[in-house]
Amino acid sequence: NNAEAEGLLRQPGAAAYFGRYVNREGRTKAPPAVINKLSDTLKSLESLAKKDKLEMTDVVEINRLTSELMTML
Repeated sequence: NNAEAEGLLRQPGAAAYFGRYVNREGRTKAPPAVINKLSDTLKSLESLAKKDKLEMTDVVEINRLTSELMTML
């Protein structure tokens, strides 16, 4: 119920941007398994960010997905 926090989580454009990067330039920089995992994770984040209303379970999932991404870097 925090408008500022929700605004931060609602950035589908950011996930889409990084998804495009991963699928273009990223293909030459990482193994296919990593690229596929990154792409799937970014699609999930984009989908969550586009939801009309974020529930606490969505926030937990965003946190989990983001944490997974950070471990891949």
